[in-house]
Amino acid sequence: MIPIGGRGQGVGEIVVVKYYFDQHMAEFFEHPRNMVVGIISSDTLNENAKRALDEGMVRFLPYSQVPSITVDGTQLVEEHRQLVDTLLADVDYPTDGVVAEITDERLKTRMGATSHHYRWQIAIKTKGETAETTVTDVQWQVGRTGNVTPVMIVDPVPLSGATIRRVTAHHAGNIRNLHIGPGTRIEIIRSGEVIPKLEAVIEAHGDVQMPSVCPSCSNPLAWQNDFLKCSNPDCQAQIEQRISHWFRILGNADWFGIKTIRRIVENGYRKLDAIYALKETDFVDMGFGPVQSKNLAEAITISRTKPVEDWRFLAAFGISNLGTGDSRKLLAHIAIEEILSLTEDRIEAIKGFGKITSQAIYADLKRLALLITHMLQLGFNLRRTPLASEMPETDSPLTGKGIVFTGKMNQGDRKAMQARARNLGARVQTAVTGSTDYLVCGEKVGAKKIEKAEKLGVAILTEDQYLAMIG
Repeated sequence: MIPIGGRGQGVGEIVVVKYYFDQHMAEFFEHPRNMVVGIISSDTLNENAKRALDEGMVRFLPYSQVPSITVDGTQLVEEHRQLVDTLLADVDYPTDGVVAEITDERLKTRMGATSHHYRWQIAIKTKGETAETTVTDVQWQVGRTGNVTPVMIVDPVPLSGATIRRVTAHHAGNIRNLHIGPGTRIEIIRSGEVIPKLEAVIEAHGDVQMPSVCPSCSNPLAWQNDFLKCSNPDCQAQIEQRISHWFRILGNADWFGIKTIRRIVENGYRKLDAIYALKETDFVDMGFGPVQSKNLAEAITISRTKPVEDWRFLAAFGISNLGTGDSRKLLAHIAIEEILSLTEDRIEAIKGFGKITSQAIYADLKRLALLITHMLQLGFNLRRTPLASEMPETDSPLTGKGIVFTGKMNQGDRKAMQARARNLGARVQTAVTGSTDYLVCGEKVGAKKIEKAEKLGVAILTEDQYLAMIG
């Protein structure tokens, strides 16, 4: 596959020529994007995909080769819709908009960037493709924290290259307040052409059946604002989701998908420490095949012995208000073996933890104390977070500063930049908050993150400005 314009043209995307797709491939593939993804991810190409490649109709398109128009600011504001239409008319590839950018280098430098995007670039997007369909049923799913959330089952409808049958309704309050029952006519949209979600209710059907008991354990449900909640900690669905959360966040063992976890739980293994005691013969006894049983037993061993960050280990327990970023922050002040000795006041004394958050973390640590103790005793191979008290004194512009990195960096890996910032005494964060001092922005940074930083008075730096600051 030869890049359009030859090699050395920079980053871009693999595309299929749209007219060719419409004339020759539409009967075999649902959407051009599906066809390209299939070509990239498949070890063996089917006959039609191979033909498209052989005929040169699947191409690497560098962004530098995309058509452009140079106009002044007044024309951009007054004629942006016509300009977009003109550009897209000359591009025979599926698109969702264009990018407008400043061309004056001095002005670009002056405008800088946020953690999400350059200020001198802005996306002019067309609204995502929408479709109308009818709700046939509402199903309810139980999450690991007990929230019971609705999923609308709809008449199948094609949308952005996929056939949509299930649409999220976000929370129970939407079903109740918008009167969504079977027969409701809705408009849906694929957010980022990925997640199908409710866009609008066109015609509501008032026969709304809200569950009164948990669909998993039949425990009575209670409203918490717009959420229905099951308060039974022994609810099987919650247990399955908590175990799934553990393996997903820990991230060092395969094979534990939700169906596998469900079978393990149904066989009476409802706690993590019990799962980590399972042997190959135990999996065979549960009905898993010999190969899968061997893989699962090996995955358990790998999970304990393969190095993993201690903050991932802590975050994987699903402790309230303690995700990966805050787990790292906490473990920079206390070793994980001492985590259960924390008090509410000591948590709150760490910058970035408020009173209510500290209370919730403390309560969950006490609730999970026995499990955390047992899991630590299994001897996981933990990579330790350096304690702030043991770090050498640093005299740098970042000492004690909260910093967020966002976007694609050009001069280094973002994880490496975060590690260096920590070594220089910074508090590396994953989201902009009131305790953030700097937002360092690479390419393709979202507007919302920049707006939040500006609202909170956070200093916004480009990658070059940041590197110049730290020398």
